[in-house]
Amino acid sequence: MPRKTVLITSQPSLDARSGFGCLIPARATIRSLIGHKVPVDTIRCRRCQKDASKLEKAPFRNPVGERVHEEICQSCWADWLVHQTTLINHYGLDPRDPKAREFLYTQIETVLLKGETGEQVDTSQKGNISF
Repeated sequence: MPRKTVLITSQPSLDARSGFGCLIPARATIRSLIGHKVPVDTIRCRRCQKDASKLEKAPFRNPVGERVHEEICQSCWADWLVHQTTLINHYGLDPRDPKAREFLYTQIETVLLKGETGEQVDTSQKGNISF
């Protein structure tokens, strides 16, 4: 896909970590970038079908993470993180648990990579889920 250039025009207000699981530059570094052009890789996003910025790196060190990196844009990934947080909180998932991770990877496959409707929050479950 083509590589586009983004002009940084003002200092954004950023937290210590971005929503994409990687450290962001310190404020001094951001100030030094204002007015400079920064290259951004673009992809044709599998989910939204738009040409958009791809993730800086794979979110996981496995084949699912590589597919997300190659096929999903930053905007759709941010939407997924909101949905994932809802699933984790609602069902009381522990991301360190292999079964919980497998459930979340399956949801990533369904929602992001296949474009289908994922697990909807069922308020009657109250912290229980069967894998």
